[in-house]
Amino acid sequence: MTLLLRAAPYVLFHLACLGVLAFEFSWQLVALFLASYYLRMIGVTLGYHRYFAHRSFKTSRGFQFILALLGAASLQRGTFWWAWTHRYHHQHTDTPEDIHAPKYKGIPFAYWGWVFDERYIRVPEDAVQDLKAFPELRVLENRLVWSGVSLLYATAIFAQFGWDGLVWGYFLSTVAIWHSVHWVQVVSHSWGGYRQFDSDDDSRNHWLFGVLTLGEFHNNHHAFAWSARQGFLWWEIDLGFWMLKFLEVGGVVWDIHVPSKKSVTTKRLGLLEKHAEPSNTS
Repeated sequence: MTLLLRAAPYVLFHLACLGVLAFEFSWQLVALFLASYYLRMIGVTLGYHRYFAHRSFKTSRGFQFILALLGAASLQRGTFWWAWTHRYHHQHTDTPEDIHAPKYKGIPFAYWGWVFDERYIRVPEDAVQDLKAFPELRVLENRLVWSGVSLLYATAIFAQFGWDGLVWGYFLSTVAIWHSVHWVQVVSHSWGGYRQFDSDDDSRNHWLFGVLTLGEFHNNHHAFAWSARQGFLWWEIDLGFWMLKFLEVGGVVWDIHVPSKKSVTTKRLGLLEKHAEPSNTS
């Protein structure tokens, strides 16, 4: 199967978004888009990223499965694939071995092409063994199952909101989630933004996309990859972390990993010292 054939559904989803032109605009549809986007973004940023890929907090087997379902509904494959590719990225960040390093792979391939490359489709047998211990996650790794979860989600939206709701609440919001993740993987490793920490890579924070992704401030993340918290300054709005703190109160999650204030300050000072002007001595 060629790359273009694998990417056909990706292209069709983008074309389906043009359906917004066929329906009368309404703020109710915008609200549906935002609700569907952020609901499934929880599955991506809290589930696939902070929990399955980095194990930055603990939770019950039941809530673990809910996070996996939300991630599957976003059409980003199963938990094994997502966690494996992301862990591999952290092992080889911004090197020729990195799966989606823009300076080595080129922006088109790093942005979306790698997702459909046959080299990165199958999860190695020895990868993500900590996740493979759960039979229900093994089931969700099947293409028919995770795509079926997303189809059921789309069917529910269509039954409740009709064709215009399907376009806004499913196709448009799904594509928006994809591009938010693409942005973090590529733009947050190439240009713009700002750096707080002297990480051994090109990662950078982009404030707006940090907010849109519930707190994915990428340079912060690469400085403390194991941390459930990614916003360290008051204006870095990390809604994902505060959701976890709320869930912690109810006993849904626990053992939330965060760096100490001293660790954050020390690492920030390391960057400031590295870029400080050398003093003049005579």
